Amino acid sequence: MKNAKTIVTLLTVVIFASIAAGYAAGFFVYKEYQEKTRHLEEETRNSFRAMENSIKGLSIALEDTADQNRQERKEFLTRIEDMREGIKEWEATYKIALSELKGQVRSLKVNRLTRMVENLQSDIEEFKIKIQDMKLKEDIEGVDLGKISVKK
Repeated sequence: MKNAKTIVTLLTVVIFASIAAGYAAGFFVYKEYQEKTRHLEEETRNSFRAMENSIKGLSIALEDTADQNRQERKEFLTRIEDMREGIKEWEATYKIALSELKGQVRSLKVNRLTRMVENLQSDIEEFKIKIQDMKLKEDIEGVDLGKISVKK
């Protein structure tokens, strides 16, 4: 029985040694797990911070771009309004110039027609004078204009 007690004692020691080794191995594995988990959590936090910073930077850049676009739009609309005012001024000037030109054309047409009528009237008067001169010459010289014969 002594052998049986030794075997039981040896088995008990082996079982306790195995349990102690299991606890020791479990403790070291748990410590490594905690370190890896802590490192992973730290990397995750850093990644989230970097993403938050990137999102904040993107948000600021978008706001700046939107503000810049608003400013450019205001400037563009101001230029369009200035152009509209310029076009209105040009249109008013054009209308005035056109009405003056129409008046001048009317005046020129009237003046031209008046001159043409005056020229015709002076031509008619000259023709009348020539006819009278010819009648006088006919009477004086005896020229018959109907027969185209000349008497001396």
